[in-house]
Amino acid sequence: MVSLAGAIVTPGDSRTFWTTRVFDNSRVGDLGYVANQSLNGVFVRAFGGHEQVVWLVAAAVVVGFGLRRAVGASLGGNEMLGVALVALVGLLVSPVSWIHHLVWVVPWWLSSWATGRTGGASRSRPRRPRCSRCGCLISPAASRRVGTSDGSRR
Repeated sequence: MVSLAGAIVTPGDSRTFWTTRVFDNSRVGDLGYVANQSLNGVFVRAFGGHEQVVWLVAAAVVVGFGLRRAVGASLGGNEMLGVALVALVGLLVSPVSWIHHLVWVVPWWLSSWATGRTGGASRSRPRRPRCSRCGCLISPAASRRVGTSDGSRR
């Protein structure tokens, strides 16, 4: 509704945004900046700008796997985990996911820790996932600015 209202109030600006600006990722800054935690940002840093096809294939795999796990969590009765997994999938496949967008990691950790599952259908015997336990320790270290593929600290 808000986009439609914007199109009515400023049709020229709306047309420009939805036909050109929305696809211009450079408007949000350097995609290779280490704070861009999306798959696209990882591939830009790793391959230096020739990553588009790799990113699209990886994004398709993440969407397929991640949303399947989210549906399984939801059907298994864990709505919070399902929502958190959908958010994480969105963050990974987005062209740009700045570090502060990863606030959705916290509900995933809490939900998976509380239920003993990382997603999927319920099991007869819950287990505490190692990734949930280790993630709390690894993420602060991984999010530090350790440099980029060219050795700089952008």
